[in-house]
Amino acid sequence: MAIKSKPVLVFISVFIWFLPIQAQTIDSLNATFQVGETLRYNLSYGFLDVGTATLRVYLGNNGDSPAYYVRAEAKTNPVSGKLFNIFDVYESYIDITTGLPIKAIRDIAENRYRYYNEVVFMRNTKEVFSSKTGVHAVPDSVLDILSAFYYARRFSMTKVKENQKVGFVTYFPDEVFHFDMIYKGLEMVKSHFGWVECQKFVPIVETGRLFRKKDAVVIYITNDNNRLPIKIEMRMIFSSVEIELTEFYGIVNSLPVYRSKRKPNSEKNMPVFLRSSEDVGKLSD
Repeated sequence: MAIKSKPVLVFISVFIWFLPIQAQTIDSLNATFQVGETLRYNLSYGFLDVGTATLRVYLGNNGDSPAYYVRAEAKTNPVSGKLFNIFDVYESYIDITTGLPIKAIRDIAENRYRYYNEVVFMRNTKEVFSSKTGVHAVPDSVLDILSAFYYARRFSMTKVKENQKVGFVTYFPDEVFHFDMIYKGLEMVKSHFGWVECQKFVPIVETGRLFRKKDAVVIYITNDNNRLPIKIEMRMIFSSVEIELTEFYGIVNSLPVYRSKRKPNSEKNMPVFLRSSEDVGKLSD
């Protein structure tokens, strides 16, 4: 399905839509993220910083069994909030072994607009129960929009070839949603912390009202064991939007970063390794 999203500032929706994932199972041993991980992103619209998104991983429970409880909050900053005020919250309870969602909550507040829905995933019957619309049949291993973010990080892209199409299925906002994108290989990307080697993905979008070119959206995922979405660039007809990782804490694996003014060569240059974004201040260029 091609993306038709409107140019609104509900950037947590935009952010989580643009995630690579294949229709395959993941390793039951999660070595990519852990309880305590915090990721914070900045959203800019043209030359203006308009808001932030924060994603955190907690330890929750599914009955008597432990589960990941993940929470994403997106909000406009005080200046942009005077024009368009947003405070959106996404929550998901995720099975620790399978990585599949158990329950998802979406709580939206955008100016006067309000939306709240809870979705329970019934794996045995391949159905979901929506508190708004009742029971719906869904494909096997369907994800909610937030759990897709973490599910995608738990498997390797080593078997995916350049220019190969990848896709996934979510239940969002209250229906089955299919999404496809093209893997474009590796690229060294200038980030908030320095140069980072990334996997590059281009979602399949519809040209016309919003995008002039089919490659108008680009997503960069760190090419390491963390697999962090580090930057998303959207070149629209009327402006541009960029979502960039600005803070991270509690990651499982140290993030390799190249601290050089010019684009480095990963085969010739040596990276430094960051345990958190605070480590940047301790480095000298």
